[in-house]
Order: sequence, then C-alpha cells, then structure tokens
Amino acid sequence: IRNGLDETETVLNIISAFEVPRFEYNSERKKFLKVNIGNGHVDLPHLFDLPSAKASLFRDRYTILHQRTLRHELFAPAILGANSDDASCKFKLQPIEFLLGSSGKVKEAIVLGLLTQLREGRYYLEDPTGILQLDLSEARYHTGLHTENCFVLAEGCYEDRIFHVSGVGFPPPEPADTSRAYFGNVNTFGGPSKVSLKTSPKLSRYELENDDAVLVFLSDMWLDSIKVCK
Repeated sequence: IRNGLDETETVLNIISAFEVPRFEYNSERKKFLKVNIGNGHVDLPHLFDLPSAKASLFRDRYTILHQRTLRHELFAPAILGANSDDASCKFKLQPIEFLLGSSGKVKEAIVLGLLTQLREGRYYLEDPTGILQLDLSEARYHTGLHTENCFVLAEGCYEDRIFHVSGVGFPPPEPADTSRAYFGNVNTFGGPSKVSLKTSPKLSRYELENDDAVLVFLSDMWLDSIKVCK
C-alpha cells in the first residue's frame, strides 16, 4: 500500500474527534493560527460543552465567512489605476455597529450577519458588534434555503433603528484552490502529516493509478444483531 509514499503520506487515517486540531483566524496577520488546547485559555474538547461554546461556534463561523467574503471580487478594494467601471461595481460590507451609530438614514448598506428570531415574529441580524432588527416585508431572496441561525448577506436601507431589507443572499463561495493560495497547505484535520495531504502529488498519482478503489461508509450497523450479520 505504501508504494513509495512517505511515512506521513498515509492512504487512510483514523483521527479521533477529540484530537482534531483547532485553528482560529487572526485578522491582524490574516491567517489561521493553531490554538493550544488545554493551556488554561481553551478547554479540552468534550461532548457536553458549556453554553459559552455555542457563542464561540457562531463567532468563529462569522469570522471565517467575513474574511472569505472580503476577498471576493465584489467586495475586495479596487486596485489603484483600475478601470473606473470596475471600481463602481464594488460593494462594501458594513458592521452592525456602523448602522446603530448612524444618526440619519443610511440609504444603501450590505451587512453580513446571523439571522435570528429573538422575539416571536421579529427577525434580527447579529454580528460580533451588535444586533439589528429587520423589516423583511419587501425582501427578495436569492437562490438558497434561508433559515434561522444561518449567516446571510442582507442589503437594504437603515432608518429609525430598523434595517429595511431589499435583498437576502448567502455569502459567496470560494474555490478550495483559492483558499489554499492564501493559507498554504497546512494540515487542519490532524494526523501524522504536517501538510494537507490534499496537495500531495504522490497521493494524487496513487489515486489515479487505482481508479477501481472505493471507500464505503456504513451507518447504524448493529453487528450484535443476527439480521445484520446475515
């Protein structure tokens, strides 16, 4: 099975969910840094976490989506000397605190946030800087399934402490190759390899040479049942 592969280039790894490394995005260095778990600042992973872990989950999710959205061509700052038409097609993300701090009407704004229903029949948008009440009566929804507790891009105007939404959509996706170009080939899944095995040319060649090989995932296999064994 090795077939000339290095020791860390294993075809199949079994990694415990409690041993998967944790990374956090550093906005100043614009890269993901590994978190030292169990050092007093970050607790060891366990099945029944504290309530604060839920807030951390959404905060980390927001950070990942925010940095990715800012790199998209529609939101990235215009390059000096670029065509004026290209610059006019750019959009700017605004944090919720910017709208809450505005004394007058903000005609056009785009906000990335968590869609929630804090009160019955009233929807809000949340980000790490604040909470914004929404008026969705005239909102147009782009393709996708928009549910509570999902992150969306909301476009509209802000007036009288209410964000009147004209359009709702999901943050733009980013190809894996583009992400790796920014963050390199660091292994974020765990295991013996220091780099992501997705970028291993040897494993890619091994995969092409064994096109008949398959991986089968089984669920709810009760091997102590006679019916299953048959």
